[in-house]
Amino acid sequence: MELEYLGLERFNAADYFLDRNIREGREDKVAVVCEDRQLTYGELTKQANRFGNALASSGIRMENRVALLMLDMELYPAAFLGAIKTGAVPICLNTLMRPKDYLYFLNDSRAGSWWWMNPCISTSRKSNPIFCFWKRLWW
Repeated sequence: MELEYLGLERFNAADYFLDRNIREGREDKVAVVCEDRQLTYGELTKQANRFGNALASSGIRMENRVALLMLDMELYPAAFLGAIKTGAVPICLNTLMRPKDYLYFLNDSRAGSWWWMNPCISTSRKSNPIFCFWKRLWW
């Protein structure tokens, strides 16, 4: 698949995969399915914007690396695309890794912050997900 030039000064994949679908009238179309849950493009865009705003308000800027640790569920794409939307670089971590592996990836990626979703809180599409945050203050 070849991506079309969008006439933007900088290409942003979140614009292409989310906002373009909203502009083209697909807000109510299903974008993500996870088991019996699904998010429309409109819902996914709102969640991505919410996460991107949380990143921005915590001081995350363009090209900052952001580690994401979440279960494989419908809100993962929202966090991933929200990070991209702000210009941050998402670093996806696997929930099955060992502590020493997390340490390796956090150091190797130079992630300045680490975000994870609290797995003990309901994440149905009607509830607001609870994200925890840790910001590294050194390099």
